[in-house]
Amino acid sequence: MSKDKEILVYLVQGESQRHIAAALHVSRNTVAKVAAAAKHLSLSSTEWQELAEPELHQKLFPASASEPVPVMPDFCYIHRELLRSGVTLKLLWEEYVDSCRQNHQLYFRYSQFCKRYRNHVEQNHLTMHIRHKPDDRIVVDWTGTKIPLGNPASSKRCSAYLFVAVLPFSIYCYAESMSDMKLPSWIKAHIHAFHFFGGVSRLLVCDNLKTGVTRNAKYGDPILNATYKELAEHYHTALLPARVLAPRDKAAVEGTVGDLTTSIIAKLRNDTFLTLRDLNRAIVRRLRAFNERPFEKREGSRSSVFQEEEISFLQPLPPLGRKDWSCYQGSHQARLHAYEVEEQAYKSCIAMLKLAETYTDKRLENACKLALKKDPAPGYSYLKNILAQGLDIEAGQASKPRKAHAFLRGATYYGGGSHEE
Repeated sequence: MSKDKEILVYLVQGESQRHIAAALHVSRNTVAKVAAAAKHLSLSSTEWQELAEPELHQKLFPASASEPVPVMPDFCYIHRELLRSGVTLKLLWEEYVDSCRQNHQLYFRYSQFCKRYRNHVEQNHLTMHIRHKPDDRIVVDWTGTKIPLGNPASSKRCSAYLFVAVLPFSIYCYAESMSDMKLPSWIKAHIHAFHFFGGVSRLLVCDNLKTGVTRNAKYGDPILNATYKELAEHYHTALLPARVLAPRDKAAVEGTVGDLTTSIIAKLRNDTFLTLRDLNRAIVRRLRAFNERPFEKREGSRSSVFQEEEISFLQPLPPLGRKDWSCYQGSHQARLHAYEVEEQAYKSCIAMLKLAETYTDKRLENACKLALKKDPAPGYSYLKNILAQGLDIEAGQASKPRKAHAFLRGATYYGGGSHEE
């Protein structure tokens, strides 16, 4: 939008054109044009103050009304498309430009395109989908808070543990209490969560607890629990353990755990539950109210955003039901020969690159060549062993051609013809 009226206000106050240009972030040429046009028309302050900005601009510059203007993008469509995996604002701008060029129309530059999209979001009180995408990931964890079970008058009392699964985009969550935090309970809670959501996400992000991750060092691929890995394979999702000492990887579930502790556990603190089934029935009621509670800083609720914007993006559940999955719960030792999604490979790639700090870039390159001859997808540990044992150096020396010795004698010498007497 033009700033003609603001420029005229400054001019009436006697400000210099240089000061006006700096204050309004416009060029001095723009200020000069507005000043000249107003002087030419002999507009009084009363006349131009009563005009709306578009009317004032048309009065000052009537010839510009016939000039072609850029095509306004369909920002409602753009906002919906940004929900889809891999779609960025730059990609949508490029598609918008291609469409305008095909129709011989003017288009906005990328900076203006982004600015107008931000204005659209603010004016319509929308949420900018930058951090999370629908169906991108499900984050899971235990709350760590124990819930007492059994008759308070009896000495036979036990505790239950609350499992939480969160979809970061909508913050829609699932919660269920379990009698312990062992592997069977961990697997069972996941299956129930997937069926609660009605689908699965591309990634499954978990903490580094032993039931899910056997070992997760700073460098190298994490070693996953075999049964947990089979569960992920069956539901066609990829396991991505949170980085060690990186709480931001699970920010969505960490915040939700705090809210759930207040909305479910704290509100049930004065109730007595004799069985796990009774406790979970109460949790279901509290969970429904929690998901349907209106947001404080945005429209809708967890439930409405999930139903309207996210559920259609989730991957469908596999044909086998939850009861049939028991046949997949063996401890088979099959390994993945390739990553399901590229995010799983990031940590390993960074670790491999860091080997150059110890063994130099050249040795790392040679070790990679040697490793690829043996394994199409070598891991960090395999590559590190090659370097530690110096196998890359041995392979390099073996491949060098032997030089002819400078003092080798010919066949005539060994035949005796050139021996000195």
